[in-house]
Amino acid sequence: MKYYTSASDALRLNQSRSYRQVISDALNLCTTHVVAFFKGLWSLSFGIGLVIAMVLLLMRLSATQVQLLSTIVVGALILLLLAAVYIAVTADLLRAQVDGLVSPSLKRHLKAYLKRSFSVYLLLVIQTVVLVGLGLLTFKYSDAHIYLWLAYALVVLMLSVPFSLSLAHSCLIHSSALKSLAWGFKRMNQNFGSTLFVNFATGVLGVIFVVLCCLPVLVLNIVFAASDLAVALGDTTDLPSAIYVLHFVLSMVLSAVSTISLAVYSVAIILQHYSVVHRQTESSRRLQ
Repeated sequence: MKYYTSASDALRLNQSRSYRQVISDALNLCTTHVVAFFKGLWSLSFGIGLVIAMVLLLMRLSATQVQLLSTIVVGALILLLLAAVYIAVTADLLRAQVDGLVSPSLKRHLKAYLKRSFSVYLLLVIQTVVLVGLGLLTFKYSDAHIYLWLAYALVVLMLSVPFSLSLAHSCLIHSSALKSLAWGFKRMNQNFGSTLFVNFATGVLGVIFVVLCCLPVLVLNIVFAASDLAVALGDTTDLPSAIYVLHFVLSMVLSAVSTISLAVYSVAIILQHYSVVHRQTESSRRLQ
């Protein structure tokens, strides 16, 4: 199995990095090659923003809980597919910038990317189902055991290690979801601390960036909630109809911009994967 494509790639990507260096290099690469990443990812970012805006709109228009749940599930599946392709394209863009090659074209190779991203998509679906299922189970028994939420947070952090390693492995090696998942869990113990820090750091930075970026939408949601409560109490709403159009446009644009955090996370876990593989290779050589 080949983990890099050239000597330059091996020297710059396939090397051992500390968790601090992984975060630093990920941020530097994303800022240094921001134009290349924008050109390669803008259509996916726009698609993610459009889906989020549509889901928020349909959730507001849902008349029953079945419609609401269906909207959330279908929207989540579409978003996970777009995220899978986003991670795959980010990996190719990263390697193209490192090697000085022509950046990949999503428009020309869309079918190939969809096929390559299928295992990544399955991993994202598995991860989401597991975490949501554990979250619902925690919510069900949280009244009797309030500390279950703390246990849930710890489980989420622990599972983030093998899942992120599996995502990067599937994306770079194009192996099946189950093989990638097994690869990630096998290397969980030896690389637990560094991978956990990478996930935690990129997660915190991502949450802060998304909240700040989407703050206008959050404010409008609070306004809508207050207006709906007033209407439920018998008052008439004084919100102009244009505010709903503004909410849709802001949701789409700001959600698209917030996908920058996904790019940083993708580059970070890819660099961590290269680091894990390099340390594994060096350890095998010493044993020989």
